[in-house]
Amino acid sequence: MRVVGWTLALFLLLYCGDAFALSAGGGKAKKHRNSNNKDGKDDKDQNEEDPPEKAAPAAKPALPAPENVIVLSTYVFDAVGGDLGLSDEQKTKLDAAKKDIREKGEALAKEQADARTLYEAARKPKEVEAALERVVAAASACKHFSPQTEFNQALSRILTADQFAKYVELVNKR
Repeated sequence: MRVVGWTLALFLLLYCGDAFALSAGGGKAKKHRNSNNKDGKDDKDQNEEDPPEKAAPAAKPALPAPENVIVLSTYVFDAVGGDLGLSDEQKTKLDAAKKDIREKGEALAKEQADARTLYEAARKPKEVEAALERVVAAASACKHFSPQTEFNQALSRILTADQFAKYVELVNKR
């Protein structure tokens, strides 16, 4: 819920800018009589509106610090893994699970860095909005990434029930 509020606040700031600027000068401007022409006639009618001035692009809000991606740590498993009597197939599956989890963390970190680079390069409001959404999504994914949970889930799938019970027992003794 906090991410949604933060995102909404950034969007409002981006599109609305300063509240004073929104409330001041909202009426239509009229041209004043200008009789500097040679024939003494006005350049434009008195009731004609000024063409809308192009507003300077709103400054992009600064992004908060990037989320840290938690790195998989298997030192506890590595310390007790030898006591579990793992088969070669289980060892291969565990190595593949470790590799997949580490690669997922690296991919999340890269996505976050790419999203932040895209945001910094964005100039048009729609580009900024899309980049900001990507930054928020990448930060959320990094924040909610739990490599230890994923590794424990992989252990529960790969180990037998007896091996997993022994693993839990050995970890709790440490």
